[in-house]
Amino acid sequence: MKKSPPIAPELFDILVEFADTVREGEADPNDRLTEASDVIVFCQNFYIQLFQNALGITITALDDAAKEKAVRLRRRLAEKNAPATTLQLITWFERLCEIWPDVLDEVYGGGVEDRLAFYGGYVSKLLRRARAWAAATGLEELDKPIERAARAVTEIVDALGSERDAAASRKRKRAVAKKPGRQRR
Repeated sequence: MKKSPPIAPELFDILVEFADTVREGEADPNDRLTEASDVIVFCQNFYIQLFQNALGITITALDDAAKEKAVRLRRRLAEKNAPATTLQLITWFERLCEIWPDVLDEVYGGGVEDRLAFYGGYVSKLLRRARAWAAATGLEELDKPIERAARAVTEIVDALGSERDAAASRKRKRAVAKKPGRQRR
């Protein structure tokens, strides 16, 4: 019997389903990020599964203690010549621990630009690293789910970009309308 992959392929469906609800107008990717946000649930569970099932340690939080635990693990694995793709995922987890307070607060909890940075920057890179790791470790069954999730994140980023552009256009129109000598319409 074939062993299950360390990260459940179904986990990536969270991002695909969220993109579907955005496309259907049932969800707004610009909503403030909370512990219950799909992208947050995805990130937390991805790392829980990675650390527990692939790396053999338990991570229960995204904080300084978890980051230090990950740093120690990464250093041990680097000494043992672990694959670069594994080390890159651990490093990216460390990064999430650093930005975590901002993700759920005013920075990424803020506006469209902040969410663009999180989805388009952090989450997109996480998926690229996950796909490289899956390929390097022979987890072919994760390739398609990760690919679908990456396309979904691109759709979310596109939706946020469209919203940003629309907001900028509205702002320019208001600024022009307020200039002396211009009539408001």
